[in-house]
Amino acid sequence: LWHLLKDNRGGIFNVTDDLPAPPQDVVAYAAGLMGVTPPPEIPFETAQLSPMARSFYGENKRVANTALKAAGYRFRFPDYRAAFDHMWADGNWRDGEARSPMKRS
Repeated sequence: LWHLLKDNRGGIFNVTDDLPAPPQDVVAYAAGLMGVTPPPEIPFETAQLSPMARSFYGENKRVANTALKAAGYRFRFPDYRAAFDHMWADGNWRDGEARSPMKRS
């Protein structure tokens, strides 16, 4: 976030997009773009998660990027849908494929 560093701005800035969504909605949207069925949802209570992941996903917090925008920062893609649409149209979603430990053969 060079925008904040170059002006030597102090403070705390939340970096988040403009469309709050639970993880399953983000996964479902990406799956829809790819034309595949999203993976099945696993109930939180039975999911095998690390203590850190359980703590993270167990809380429902909303953050706002108001201070970041007030500082003059503008997102190239205002939400995950716009970013995914762009990645899909450009074929950029493939960039991380080779690095993914979840890659299927």
